[in-house]
Amino acid sequence: MAIQRIGGNMLESNLTRVSDLAFQTDLLYIDVDNTRIGIRTAAPGNFALDVNGTARFQDSVQITGDLTVTGQTTVVNTTNMEIEDNMLLLNSGASAGNDAGIMIKRQGVGNNAVFYWDEGSDKFKIVLSTSDDSTVTNIEDTAYARMAGADPVDAQDFVTLNYLNAGGTVNLGNFSFSGNTITQTSSNADFELDNSGTGKFVLLGTSGLVLPSGSTAERPTAQTGIIRYNTDTSKYEVSQDGSTWTALRTEQTSREVIKDVFTGDGSTVTFISPNVSTAPENVIVYIDGVMQEPDYNYTTDGSTSSITITGGDAPHLGARIVVISGFADAQI
Repeated sequence: MAIQRIGGNMLESNLTRVSDLAFQTDLLYIDVDNTRIGIRTAAPGNFALDVNGTARFQDSVQITGDLTVTGQTTVVNTTNMEIEDNMLLLNSGASAGNDAGIMIKRQGVGNNAVFYWDEGSDKFKIVLSTSDDSTVTNIEDTAYARMAGADPVDAQDFVTLNYLNAGGTVNLGNFSFSGNTITQTSSNADFELDNSGTGKFVLLGTSGLVLPSGSTAERPTAQTGIIRYNTDTSKYEVSQDGSTWTALRTEQTSREVIKDVFTGDGSTVTFISPNVSTAPENVIVYIDGVMQEPDYNYTTDGSTSSITITGGDAPHLGARIVVISGFADAQI
């Protein structure tokens, strides 16, 4: 419709009001007595400007006093929030002793996830919590035993002390750590410890060192310096040349050097001695005081504990045959 002209005296009387003025009842209401203005309300509250409904400011807004929000705050959706400041300060206005951190709302799937500083224990925690965004003092983490979301699964995950204490398994390279066990996870690979210098490998404590053990059939490939315990022979065994195994004498299994004496009858060539259980190189044989050569003049059979005179004739009647045994075992 056409714009109506308002006389000067009428305009002045409306602009200079001594009583309330309403436009379409509550579209704009001027409360003259209380110096208040209401928009879409005919009863402005205890505010100089009372807006009943949403408001929009299309330019910057400066607030020189306090800002009080009694309802829900407005969340502005953004793909990535960028903060120019190099320091994000939390808990700046709270009382001393309050927890503070970052909470992730988990809609409909359980407790919220929280990364926060626990004032009570002076440490950071990553937990699932029954607390929500209304918490202003202390985060509840009664189910702190272990947070599933903090368990290390992928290579980029970090390991928490709490996870280790709960018996979790941690994989680092080709090694797996679980409780008091370190496992080499690469099949048939060596487990190497390198001190990268001249220092010694020192095992502390008052207990002992248990070597790998197994049967003869379970022997690994021999290599120079390897040592193990053979469960078939009940002896420690080593490889000194990288190809054969040698049993070690210990105080418990060592034997005295023993002398067996036999008398020749002119026909017998094999003599049984319970002390002959090794290769001919580890036995000394004399016939009438003449030392015999192993393998050439005699052989041994460890399974029958026998020594056999070779080279032709049997020891003559009355010959004194001396067998000295009990030396270190030969290669086995």
